[in-house]
Amino acid sequence: MPRAAIEANERMNLRVAAQQKATLMRAAALVHADLTEFVTRAALREAEAVIKSAERIEVSERDFLRVL
Repeated sequence: MPRAAIEANERMNLRVAAQQKATLMRAAALVHADLTEFVTRAALREAEAVIKSAERIEVSERDFLRVL
């Protein structure tokens, strides 16, 4: 099934040290992705984990049963 075209028209700029860029480029090449795709995927994965952690409320089993 062909992939739908995604309109990506937002731009982000970031500054990194030369060694950091080289590391990111090497990793992207190893997974056959371009640098933008690699960094976007990694950043979104981390962002989603942070949001999920911030939005989750953990309670003990005793407290859970009290709510019910």
